[in-house]
Amino acid sequence: MAPTIDFSAESGDVFQFPKGAIPKAPKIPTNPDYNPFTASAPSTPAAPAASGGSYTHTSAVRDWDTPSPRTTHAVAETEDYVSAAQELFKSEAVGAEPTTYPADRSHFMQIGRQFVATTTKSSLLLIHQQRADERILYELFLKQYEYKSMHAQQLLFPVNIKLNTDEMAAIKELLPEIERFGFRVDFLGSSNMVVNAAPADVKESQIQQVFDEILSDVMQGTALRQEAKISFAKSMAGRLAVKSGQVLSTEEMEQMVNALFACEVPDMSIRGQRIWKSIDFSRVEELFESISN
Repeated sequence: MAPTIDFSAESGDVFQFPKGAIPKAPKIPTNPDYNPFTASAPSTPAAPAASGGSYTHTSAVRDWDTPSPRTTHAVAETEDYVSAAQELFKSEAVGAEPTTYPADRSHFMQIGRQFVATTTKSSLLLIHQQRADERILYELFLKQYEYKSMHAQQLLFPVNIKLNTDEMAAIKELLPEIERFGFRVDFLGSSNMVVNAAPADVKESQIQQVFDEILSDVMQGTALRQEAKISFAKSMAGRLAVKSGQVLSTEEMEQMVNALFACEVPDMSIRGQRIWKSIDFSRVEELFESISN
């Protein structure tokens, strides 16, 4: 005999919520100490990128990275940037007393739209913003090159670049490096190159400038004296970096300083020039000494 249910009969098992009782929201137990990144299984290192305010360097994978300038230079590395800067600032000069990296954003200031000024415990620090950003981008691009993470972004309107015979030959020779840096190109005839895709950091209006810079290095023989990837990274960094005269917000200056001191070579520009200068407060004080008769 099959069981039947009499829906007309009243059941004494029907649950009734107590009158006036306040229901509690359901909770899911979690382990606050759990970290999925501490697993023993080996993992592939994440590709570097950079982020920040309008300065952020973003690439489909720098921030010095966004960026990021905007390049615009993910800085999941922001904390590493800060700690790296702290270590450098603690030993800014042999024999100097330990200094403290400025944590307060009010300690960042732009001078003449060319320099970023900040302070440590015992000195004034002046940073050349364009040289700093070039260094940040240069190292970022090389890291992305090694990680093979410079992904191409399809252009809505392909960019046509006119080339002479020598330039065409040079570009074809550098084609593997060009594609590794995130560009996708086609050749039309003997004098036209069409750029169909570019790295996320490179705006459509900057593509011609980037290739002009690369070709200039090639024609001058610079690229022949260096590895192609180094010449390419320098050319891209030089064209895409923040320029002298560009206004930076306090947040952008902070990100730039953090990223710079996370670089492998934070004190020398990609052209071999000084990037920053530390001036001891005692030296600054001497500038205000009384003028004796």
